[in-house]
Amino acid sequence: MNAYMFDIDDGELICIKNPTSLNARYTGEDSMNRLRILDNKKYKKIRIMNSGIILENTNTRVYIKDKVLFSENNYQNCLYKNMRKISKAFHRYSKKNGLAGKKIKAGAYTGVAVVGILSAISINANIGTLKDDTFVSSEVLESMQDEFELDVQDVTNVFKDNIVNKAASLENTLANNKNDEVIDQKENSTESLLNELEDNSNLVNINFDDSFDQVKYNHAFENHYNDICERAPRWGISTNLMLSILSQESGGYEENIMQIQWGSWADFPITIFNFEKGEFEKIVLTETPEKFQNQGITQFISKEDLKNPKTNISVACIILRYSFDEMDHNITAALQAYNFGVGNMNKVLTKAASEKECTVEDLLRNQADTSYLNYRNIVTVGDPKYVENTLRFIQNPNEEISISYIDENGNPQKTSMIINNEQSTRTL
Repeated sequence: MNAYMFDIDDGELICIKNPTSLNARYTGEDSMNRLRILDNKKYKKIRIMNSGIILENTNTRVYIKDKVLFSENNYQNCLYKNMRKISKAFHRYSKKNGLAGKKIKAGAYTGVAVVGILSAISINANIGTLKDDTFVSSEVLESMQDEFELDVQDVTNVFKDNIVNKAASLENTLANNKNDEVIDQKENSTESLLNELEDNSNLVNINFDDSFDQVKYNHAFENHYNDICERAPRWGISTNLMLSILSQESGGYEENIMQIQWGSWADFPITIFNFEKGEFEKIVLTETPEKFQNQGITQFISKEDLKNPKTNISVACIILRYSFDEMDHNITAALQAYNFGVGNMNKVLTKAASEKECTVEDLLRNQADTSYLNYRNIVTVGDPKYVENTLRFIQNPNEEISISYIDENGNPQKTSMIINNEQSTRTL
């Protein structure tokens, strides 16, 4: 999937392609061109968050931070089609909930705050500051056509220095509406709006203190980030997730950087899909490879091999992927199982399912339901707060983490989630 993040840096619009791996950075007209081109794509999901909006379809994800939406530089015109689409959805919601005809003041809802951004989009669309009269650079269009098929008309290389009817600051517009009525910020209203605008199934609510050891994280990043970028995609795991696990496990200060428990995994073959090779591999940690002759093993890993950071990271990815498969492709459960072990995690899930009078499969099928985390104290091994202690190292509180896999029909699939932590005090 192609990912793009748009932000404001030192007053200038910037675009970062594949921001997790810092693949490429564009500024000035290059970034505005890309924003206009991406606006012409059709998106299946629109995620509204307190930090901005996310547009997503099967092969593209575009994250536009709130600073871009609230900028005086009228970048909203670069998003003409989707700004209008969101505005219409907001009006449908307003009419449905008895708010039609009322002015709406920007507000904030803890966690998944949507009112401020949506009302800003709505006001900007209604006062006529959105103009579909901009052009994009043919050079940029040509460079992006190799990534995906674009649904755009023929373009020219003409670029206007000043867009007609430049909008005044949205922040000032909203702030001056002193007599405006404030939208009811009840949780059910927010949920109704989210349900209308998007499939929000990958938003996972986990509340925890997300302060973290910056020194430990920095050491992990500086010494092993490149190794993670090389190995994590091979096994279908987002680099930010593996970096957070490494930061939690050792910060890279110990020889066994991912704290692989040899006794738990020795002589246990694991079959896993290698996304670089496009085929399944069968891997085993062992000191006696002769025991596995004629069993289709593609890679033998010894204790000595684990001293190599790249191999250590690979093994951690393999164990996490195994846990993920055993947890019915539930990322949160897989993360705790990485620490507890699959057997102990199954005990937790069985207890939680019994208390809720449902099946374990029902629990895992709904990734947004993390109620089973409340039963982790029934086992006496590992870290009962491993999920929270690991996720606090995710630097961007609204950054997606993901794991890919091959389904029973042989098709590639991906499970992703974004943590909604109401206790977080971080800003983007």
